[in-house]
Amino acid sequence: IKIKTVLVDGKETGINQLDFIVAGVRDLHLENDAAIREELLRWANEFNYIPTKKKEAYAEALMREYKATQK
Repeated sequence: IKIKTVLVDGKETGINQLDFIVAGVRDLHLENDAAIREELLRWANEFNYIPTKKKEAYAEALMREYKATQK
């Protein structure tokens, strides 16, 4: 288990396998943000429970992490 903490809806939330998820989605070489968000959520859902009501908040947090590691 490799949990990294990110802010989801203003609360620190642990996401298991975050580095693996970001690297895996990056390897897909997706062009648009909507496709990237969708894949990030799909991958994250494999290792983490994501409440339906919080999907958008998780998508935002995952996207922030994805873009932060792009530099």
